[in-house]
Amino acid sequence: EKLNLAKKLTQEERLQKYTEKLYNFIQTKEKEKLYYFALTYSQKTLIIVASAENKEQEDFLGYTWSNRKGAEGIKINNEGGKLYNPKNEDKIVLAPLVEDHFLENLSNIPKELKPYASLNNLSDMIDFSRITFDKQIRTTATKKIEVESKYELVKLGEITEVRKGTSITSTQCKEGDIKVVAGGIDFAYYHNESNREANTITISASGANAGYVNFWKEPIFASDCTTIVSSNKNYKIEYIFNYLKNIQNKIFLLQKGSSQPHVYPKDIEQLPIPKISLDIQKQIVAECEKVDKGYNKSKTQIEALQNQIKNIIGNVKGETKKLGEVCENVFAGGDKPADCVETKDEKHQIPIFANGTENKGLIGYTTKAKVEKKAVTISGRGTLGFSCIRKEPFFPIVRLIVAIPNYNFVKLEYLHYAIKEVNFENTGTTTPQLTVPKFITYTIPVPPLAEQQKIVSDITALEEKIAQCKKIMDSCISQKNAILDKYLR
Repeated sequence: EKLNLAKKLTQEERLQKYTEKLYNFIQTKEKEKLYYFALTYSQKTLIIVASAENKEQEDFLGYTWSNRKGAEGIKINNEGGKLYNPKNEDKIVLAPLVEDHFLENLSNIPKELKPYASLNNLSDMIDFSRITFDKQIRTTATKKIEVESKYELVKLGEITEVRKGTSITSTQCKEGDIKVVAGGIDFAYYHNESNREANTITISASGANAGYVNFWKEPIFASDCTTIVSSNKNYKIEYIFNYLKNIQNKIFLLQKGSSQPHVYPKDIEQLPIPKISLDIQKQIVAECEKVDKGYNKSKTQIEALQNQIKNIIGNVKGETKKLGEVCENVFAGGDKPADCVETKDEKHQIPIFANGTENKGLIGYTTKAKVEKKAVTISGRGTLGFSCIRKEPFFPIVRLIVAIPNYNFVKLEYLHYAIKEVNFENTGTTTPQLTVPKFITYTIPVPPLAEQQKIVSDITALEEKIAQCKKIMDSCISQKNAILDKYLR
């Protein structure tokens, strides 16, 4: 708002008038914000969303739309889909959540419905931070990261330069030795040029690992990630990295989106970080570096042990056979059973496995098994080729590939280890996927059964050593968290 002041006023009087006007403006705005915050503070809002992917939308709605001549219109596949249950069967759907929320009886959301529904604080869905307060309710809640510290907190964006990476695909990369950092835990591929200098922090921008914090001591090409470099000489980049790793789980909470989670630079900039002296920063970094030595030693040992496993499989002498030839049966999982529950109980004893590495793909339990024989399951979507041995009856879903060995050719454990070393190619366009017709064409070496047993014994011994190294690495993470807590809380 323009303020017209008489020319006869002194500079000091003008400044006073401007200051009064500014304070009145701020006070009016902040009063309005406080009023709406008080109104919404105790309110909960149920948000229901559908996936952006067509196949998942069909499962959500329970029907498809056909444009085929003579068969135009809606085609019911599963009446009600995820929305409602027309037959009042033991089926977990969204409609009861809406009823319970209106009756103020909704306390939690079943695991099976969390990809579609979320319960949010209404006050978190309104942006109170902007100067122009528009009272707009956003369907994505703003998740606030709270940090306990005895020191003053500043925003990460105030002391660092936070930048979005530059998209590049594997086909666009040129031969080189510069690591391309995308949305995963490790680098994705190599390129011949960098776009970030050494000593850069990266935070994965999208996918299942969105929010993962990493640190690179060499130049990199930042792609599907956000980069952080110190822009303030009073803050060591190593301190910032160790601090961000200390709040890693909280950074994961910044993920937005259901089908494809994202963590955005604007949210990273708002992360609170303790304002401490350089001397304390140096002490934290020095103690963390000592722990890192043990961590890196175990990591190096794991890499060496994994190479030994690869060499064992790579040096196997035997006839090369297609996976389809050494398996009694290969098929893919279908829809999730209607009686799926999150927790195992007296009635629901059969594990349900899907694609994914977390918890070895376990997503719930059902009453009846689809696979009774011992088998190897292979992830057909996402983390292609991730394999697990399944010795108990189970129920596979969502294109999880099931391979039942033909014991005339291969032992169960050998099949598992051999599959782990196969380099599966992605046949999908957006989401990586592996189909059964493609899977059965891949080949593995098939030595005599007695030799397979020896190979399995050797690899099992190496994997036990790997497990011990991982325990040491886990303890290192706990040690570093204790160091940060000791200095900052």
